[in-house]
Amino acid sequence: MKKFLVLFVILLFSSIAFAQDAAQDDPKLPMLSAFMKINSLEADFVQENYYPGVDSYSYKGKVYIKRGYKAIWDYEEPDEYYLLESGSVTHYSAELKQAVKMYVDMSRFEDPSVMLLGLMLNVRNVTDTFDVVEEGSLITLTPKNKMGLENIQIVVKNGQFSEISSADASGNRINIKFSNIKQNKAINDSVFLRALPQGTAFIEQ
Repeated sequence: MKKFLVLFVILLFSSIAFAQDAAQDDPKLPMLSAFMKINSLEADFVQENYYPGVDSYSYKGKVYIKRGYKAIWDYEEPDEYYLLESGSVTHYSAELKQAVKMYVDMSRFEDPSVMLLGLMLNVRNVTDTFDVVEEGSLITLTPKNKMGLENIQIVVKNGQFSEISSADASGNRINIKFSNIKQNKAINDSVFLRALPQGTAFIEQ
C-alpha cells in the first residue's frame, strides 16, 4: 500500500507531462483546470508519510515536469527517483541497486499503474474517475470506485499548487509540501538524463 500511495500522488502531480494538448476547461472547476494546463513545473518538496502505530517518515527532493516530454520525482535521501515518460515509469533505488522500468499498455486498463497514468490527462478523465469539489483554496478528489484511496487533496496558494495529500481506508497518509515553485519556466532536457551507476541491475516489466 505504501508504494501504491506514493506512486499515486507522484503520478497525480506529474501527469501533465503526458498531456500533449491543452486540457479541457471546466468552468465549475477553475483551479483544477488551471492545474492541468501548466506547461512546466520545478519545485522542492518535503514528503511526510504517516502510518498508524508507526513513526512518521520524512523525505525531501525536487520535482521537474515538462509537459509532453518527461517528469522526474527525485528524492535526495534515500537516493531514488521516479522518471516518467510517455509509455513508461522508471523507478531507480540506490539502496536496492536497481532500476525498474514499467511499460504502460493503455489497453490494460485494469492494471493500476495504467489506470493512474491514463486518468489524469485532462479534466474530463479526472471527473470521470473522481468526485471533485473545489472549496476555498482546496481541491478534494474522492474516487467513485474503490481503488485503495479515500481521497486526494490539493492546496492552492497564490495561484500555485503548494501541497498534496492522500489518505487510505487504513489511516495511512502522505503529505507533500512544495516550495521554490517555478511554473512555466524553461527546463533543460539534461535534468531528465540519468546514467545508472555501475553495478545497478536494470529490470524491464
